Amino acid sequence: MSKEEKQEVEEESVFDDVLNLAFESSFIIEGFILALIYVLAISIRLFPVANFESVLYKFDSYYYYRATQYLLENGFSDYRNWFDSSSWYPYGNHGGGLSQPGLVLATAGAHYLISGLCVGIDLRYVCIYMGPFLAANSCIALYILVREVDSSESALLAAALLAVIPAFASRSMAGTFDNEPLAIFCLLVCMYSWIQAAKSGRGLPAMLSAFSSILLLVSWNGTAFIYNLIPLHVLWVIARTEPSELSKIQRRRIYAAYSTFYVWTILLHMQIPGRNLFELVQLQYLLPLLVFIWLQCPTIAEYIATFSNEHLTKDIVLQTMMCTMLTLLVLFKSFEILPGFNERLFGVLNPVFTRENLPLVASVAENQPTAWASFFNEVNALVLLYLPGIRILLYTSKDNISRIFVALYAIFSLYFSGVMVRLLFLATPAFCICGGITVSSILRNSLRHSMHNDLANDDLCNHRKKKPAFSRRHFRRGNVPTKAEWAETASAFVAFGAIVLLALFLVHSVWTIEKTYSSPVSVVLTGRSPNGRLIFDDFREAYSWLRVNTPSDAKVLAWWDYGYHILSMANRTVYIDNNTLNETHIATVSKIFASSEHEAYPLLKSLDVDFIFVIFGGVIGYASDDLNKLPWMLRLGNERFPQIKEQDYRSIDGSIRVDEYGTSKLSSSLLYRLCYYRFGELMTASEKPLGYDRVRKTEIGLKAFELQYFHEALTTKNWMVRIYKVNK
Repeated sequence: MSKEEKQEVEEESVFDDVLNLAFESSFIIEGFILALIYVLAISIRLFPVANFESVLYKFDSYYYYRATQYLLENGFSDYRNWFDSSSWYPYGNHGGGLSQPGLVLATAGAHYLISGLCVGIDLRYVCIYMGPFLAANSCIALYILVREVDSSESALLAAALLAVIPAFASRSMAGTFDNEPLAIFCLLVCMYSWIQAAKSGRGLPAMLSAFSSILLLVSWNGTAFIYNLIPLHVLWVIARTEPSELSKIQRRRIYAAYSTFYVWTILLHMQIPGRNLFELVQLQYLLPLLVFIWLQCPTIAEYIATFSNEHLTKDIVLQTMMCTMLTLLVLFKSFEILPGFNERLFGVLNPVFTRENLPLVASVAENQPTAWASFFNEVNALVLLYLPGIRILLYTSKDNISRIFVALYAIFSLYFSGVMVRLLFLATPAFCICGGITVSSILRNSLRHSMHNDLANDDLCNHRKKKPAFSRRHFRRGNVPTKAEWAETASAFVAFGAIVLLALFLVHSVWTIEKTYSSPVSVVLTGRSPNGRLIFDDFREAYSWLRVNTPSDAKVLAWWDYGYHILSMANRTVYIDNNTLNETHIATVSKIFASSEHEAYPLLKSLDVDFIFVIFGGVIGYASDDLNKLPWMLRLGNERFPQIKEQDYRSIDGSIRVDEYGTSKLSSSLLYRLCYYRFGELMTASEKPLGYDRVRKTEIGLKAFELQYFHEALTTKNWMVRIYKVNK
């Protein structure tokens, strides 16, 4: 071997060593960045703890905490048979029949595991920090999913975006003990498992996808989304494949994957208490069933054709089977054998239906359509990166099964995120995926242009120093920048713009999370004064008073928003709560608040009410009080009691006014009197008359009145909570 050959071999070995070292260091750096993202996802969600204290502050959080506590104290068997007589009095509630016990079981398992490690920790702290922990794990799951679809750089960017995006952080802050973070984690695991199953045709990933979809079912109400997304993906793949040997192999894989997924989904669905096969033939689950039958038809037709005469071909048998299936479907629907859509699910598809026919659902602020301002505040700059990301997913590789599936998820989740505010979190992984892929593609193209031009200039200009493309001497000599140089400069500007966009998104996200989502508003309110921050702790003052100063069997009537809080924090019986199980019972409570004192008292006696609990914000300017909820009370009451008419409470201009121009029906209502009792003697603002309501911005009309059937038991320090005892 000559000296030149030896030198060439040595250079190749050195080059291989450098590549191996670069790969290993890249893997280490990638793991380090992922660990930083995990820490970031947890730490950015600790603002409520840092600014206030470790406290649960969502309404639903207290119900899940109470259910988890019961499960740990009494065991799973008693939990399944738990009948909660202290809620929805006098009917009670089957607490163990909670339709989504996934969060309760996961939290109980986490507490049991931590306790098994000989670490003493209170269940309340496990519940408080469950949201950040699940959010961090969702970032890891998104990283694994995007790495399957695109590059590791896109995966890291997407995971980092999910860690700080406000739309997801609002549902997973410390103290927000709710099921959305667990639902996102299960959804991402299900999507990744399905992609693996569809690409390989193996049964294990399909089984894992079915199992994670069942975990999603017991954790969140929106399981119909993924149940319909997977068959849509199957139809898309089959429709886009061309007749070739490779396509036949892919069709066999998708057939094996979906058949395994659907069968295992049914088997696991039947193991859930309270669930049955009847649910799987409802319209929202009909598409998966039809796709499953449609996939079996060619195999069955081929099997029948082998035992028939030569004139009965596979195509004839297949066409006959399909026509028969469609005919049966039309007949079943015509004779109403098939059930229709669930009303609430149909309301998700059509928000106009919700507004006109489901006042109970429409009365919740989170169920309103997402406004553009709210949309931009929650997602911010990722809105600009969404469409380029969809374009990259759909057109860079038309036969890539994984990219098609993620693109379908992004498109459909965008629609549902605009229908309801509470569904915006469903699209947050899609926005992060599109943002990560778009920015990664921009940076990759910029580097490619830069490296290509550098190599070309090195080859052509080794004998002289390279001149800047846009120097004055360059133009003075008559040289014009080449197309490659223009492309390099343009890509550099675009890359710089993408980096600036991400920086602005990060600043906005941190500011929004700290200022908007770090305050436990349903438990502790804050305000500003010249002397610093004000704390309004009236809610806990009222719950503590109820717990200490009322009998243990006392029954408290309040609007359903505060049912979970009274149950968990005051440990007292309530008539309605946030589960909204019985619309007639809610309408009865609405009728009590809308009726006069004389009309409401017989109803209160028939329900054996001991205390009435109302929220009033006229002193400090708290706009989410019960008086502002009166229009929804009237609409809900009218659903069961037609004599309650909203127009009777509105003045001539159509508004609900509490001043001297308000209607007598309003001023005589029980809610008005319980809120404004003794309020006419109070000065709430300087240079304003007595009885000035700071929420309605007016002086109340009726000031001097007495209560005949009630006496004031508690008015908190800032008048936010008022509790009255019903005279027996």
